[in-house]
Amino acid sequence: MDTQLSPWWKRSLILLMVSGFSTLGYLAARTYRDAPPIPARVLDPAGATLFTRQDIMAGQQVFLSHGLMENGTIWGHGAYLG
Repeated sequence: MDTQLSPWWKRSLILLMVSGFSTLGYLAARTYRDAPPIPARVLDPAGATLFTRQDIMAGQQVFLSHGLMENGTIWGHGAYLG
């Protein structure tokens, strides 16, 4: 039996891929645009500085450099290991 595929399968696949990657690109852009703010400094009730923006950024770098996001994803305790 000699059957041929409709030419629409290729068009559908291209449309699906374009829409899928466009959605992924849009969501990636929103991730950076809608990121939570990082305060310049955090104060205790008495007004003393507990930590600064630089401290937060340094802590994030430690978290990322040790791959703790992967640990948290797999075992659910990445922040604990940090």
